[in-house]
Amino acid sequence: MVVLLLIAMVAGAWYLKRGGRLKGAPASELKVVSAVAVGARERIAIVEVGGKRLVVGITPNQISLLSETPGPAAFSASLKQAQETRNA
Repeated sequence: MVVLLLIAMVAGAWYLKRGGRLKGAPASELKVVSAVAVGARERIAIVEVGGKRLVVGITPNQISLLSETPGPAAFSASLKQAQETRNA
């Protein structure tokens, strides 16, 4: 019985570590949209949080904000408005 309990605990921890969520658990507001390595331990990533997209530089010692862009919905609306202005 103890062995089965230990196996269940290990399996549950593995599932949660692999990104599984329990039903009803809140979704994270932070989402990594894209990331690219620019060095051995350096990355540039696009992170979406609170309806905004942030371009960040990541090193082993710090994370720096490089740029802030509107989220996909705001960008889509801006693009549509620009196209309508161009066609008018």
